[in-house]
Amino acid sequence: MTAHEILIEAARREIRLIPNGPYLRMEAVADVEPAFEKILVQHKPALMRLLKGKRHLARQVIEGEFCGCDREVLRSVLEQLNENPHDPICHDAIDRLARPASHK
Repeated sequence: MTAHEILIEAARREIRLIPNGPYLRMEAVADVEPAFEKILVQHKPALMRLLKGKRHLARQVIEGEFCGCDREVLRSVLEQLNENPHDPICHDAIDRLARPASHK
């Protein structure tokens, strides 16, 4: 599995993965299966890079760096943020993109 596939699977399982300094914080609605937890541990470096990148993208959206972009760019940004909608900063960025005044 790639980090991207793991992130999608975690979201499907309602597991929140949030980078917290050098740690990967995990919040889950139900108990996480040991086999999936092992996958998360094994892929932690790649997951951290992916999640930190999405958080950086979310900060850019919140700061207005995507105002005036065309719909295709906004669609791509939204698609990436929706891969981690449980992260509070990604959620805020998704909300900002949903407001008509925040983009073209």
